Amino acid sequence: MVTPQVLKKNERFSFKGYFGREQYEVEAKVLRVSGLVGGEFGYGCQFVGIPADTEAAIRKFVFAEQVKKQNSKGRE
Repeated sequence: MVTPQVLKKNERFSFKGYFGREQYEVEAKVLRVSGLVGGEFGYGCQFVGIPADTEAAIRKFVFAEQVKKQNSKGRE
């Protein structure tokens, strides 16, 4: 993820995000700090303690985004 916020490795934080049409509040832990990405800080994170329905929504959203990305590569 990218954010203007400065976070440290192992720091936990929560955020609200749209995964599909629904908004979810999730907690995450910083696993990796990537440095600046386009003027914002990049992080590798792990979701923490999310309910099964939230996890399913996130997986569905990520899969749909991957399909869109693959389809757009095929048009280039």
